[in-house]
Amino acid sequence: MNKKLFKNCPNEREVDCRNCSRYRLCLVKKERRKKARRKKKIKKIMRLFIFFVGILIVGIVINFFFFREKSSADETDLQVVDVPLSNLAIETFNRSESIIGAKLQKIKEPKIAPVAQMEIPVNIYKYNLSADDRKLIEKLVYQEARGECFEGQIAVAAVVLNRYYYGREYYGDFFDDSSIYSIITQKWQFADVSSVSEDMLLEYPDCAYAVEAACRGIDPTREYFENGAFFFFAPATITGFEAERRQNIDFYQIGNHRFHNDFAF
Repeated sequence: MNKKLFKNCPNEREVDCRNCSRYRLCLVKKERRKKARRKKKIKKIMRLFIFFVGILIVGIVINFFFFREKSSADETDLQVVDVPLSNLAIETFNRSESIIGAKLQKIKEPKIAPVAQMEIPVNIYKYNLSADDRKLIEKLVYQEARGECFEGQIAVAAVVLNRYYYGREYYGDFFDDSSIYSIITQKWQFADVSSVSEDMLLEYPDCAYAVEAACRGIDPTREYFENGAFFFFAPATITGFEAERRQNIDFYQIGNHRFHNDFAF
């Protein structure tokens, strides 16, 4: 005995639909309903497919423009600030300590940078940064090294640039290198720069000259570390665990700061 084609069949007396006069009409109606259901399922699947494809395309576009913006920092879409060196800047450069000739050695005691003249590339920039990014690095140099020698100030600025341009290559995701701002404000890395004002920077013009030199490719730490330093610390200001993990490591001392690329543990 066959089941009825429709549960709500009006002909309740007929047990077998094949004996009903409406049988052929019901078959057509049943087939139409099946087709309508199939179309509805296909439309639903297509909508989901289009939705996920759209999300994928948006993600690809965002990643493309993000990496393009970072890799093209030296192109015209960024504001390049080409500040000619003033006489005061040149004199300051010439007072700085030498970055020539020394090689990295396994040492326990700091190696002090010798005193000599620096050769400054004139109007040639290795790193083109916006005015805002330069200002952020100036503020960091002010907070971390305004009382240090000029070479030490350049080295601090160079650490920021090394992290931004090369940090991911050597340390993976350890540094947040999405922007200069994220590098400087990353937690537990540098001093807070939010309180540094323009008036404070005007009192220490060497901070701006140090950033200028770093942007022109000068990095005192590259003579002792092949890829430049990514970390620095002042031994007099750290204790406990932070001091222990820096014992017996390779470092290069400039002024009161020690620059390094590794930790004891």
